[in-house]
Amino acid sequence: LKSLGEENIMTTTPYRDQNGRRMLIYRFGNWKPSRLPVDEIFKATLIVLEIGILEPRAQVLGGVGIFDLEGLGLNHTFHMSPSVAQKMIAIMVVSKNF
Repeated sequence: LKSLGEENIMTTTPYRDQNGRRMLIYRFGNWKPSRLPVDEIFKATLIVLEIGILEPRAQVLGGVGIFDLEGLGLNHTFHMSPSVAQKMIAIMVVSKNF
């Protein structure tokens, strides 16, 4: 999963947004489907979320996911099934109203 960071596909910023939340940035235009299957991006998302939940501040404030789709082409969409997209969005969008 190290290649996700090396190719700048998925990163977290060292700073927080104006509300104190961590930011996770996906740059899908940098993704090379021939080198890295979409399942690896999904696995990395789960790992980052598991690590993030260990931080007490993140448990309260949550986080922000930013999807940069610049450079996304047909080659990318052929490797992304609707079920994988649905799983990734479901993980990123889960919220509860109190």
